[in-house]
Amino acid sequence: MSTLLIPVAIDPAGVACVPESARAGVTYRCPACRSALVVRSGGRRTHFAHRAGVCPGGEAAAHRAACAAAAGLGSGEAAFETTCAGCSRRHVVAVPPFDEAVREFTLPGGLRADVAFLEGGRVRLVVEVCHGNALDTSRMDRMGNVPWIEVAAAEVLGGESPWRAMRSRGVGTCGRCGEGRGGVKECWNCGAAGGCGCGVEGV
Repeated sequence: MSTLLIPVAIDPAGVACVPESARAGVTYRCPACRSALVVRSGGRRTHFAHRAGVCPGGEAAAHRAACAAAAGLGSGEAAFETTCAGCSRRHVVAVPPFDEAVREFTLPGGLRADVAFLEGGRVRLVVEVCHGNALDTSRMDRMGNVPWIEVAAAEVLGGESPWRAMRSRGVGTCGRCGEGRGGVKECWNCGAAGGCGCGVEGV
């Protein structure tokens, strides 16, 4: 399936919307340039388009659109394929339960994260969207103990989750490695063993 140039648009409430869910009579705006969009269908896949045909947002449009897509997901909808910190195998981790997804969230220390998933005001996971510039070492260090995942904008825009992460830290190990530590599986989100109740495990 081809990648949409504008995979999501912003509705009047500020919520990201995919083309298939767009409703007639509602004004949707480009997440990059904020101009009004039209919804087109017919022989091609339903998609958003600029009336003028071109977005003035340039390369930043892909980054902003990917951030909007990630932040617009509901709890339980997003997952990432990343590398296990224990055995280096690829495994899938889900975004932990959250009640708010905030774009350009300011972390302690002043670092601004692309998307932060919060529950009760606590940061559960940060998603950094890379479009041309990967996280540098100093930025990674400034994340502190906050779990984070870095993903390419093209990965988010190119299809449904689980999205393949470029790098991650603090999201734990796969189920096999977790079970190897004393026969119990540790939750990567809260560090508890066994039935922690938070609903997120590194499997």
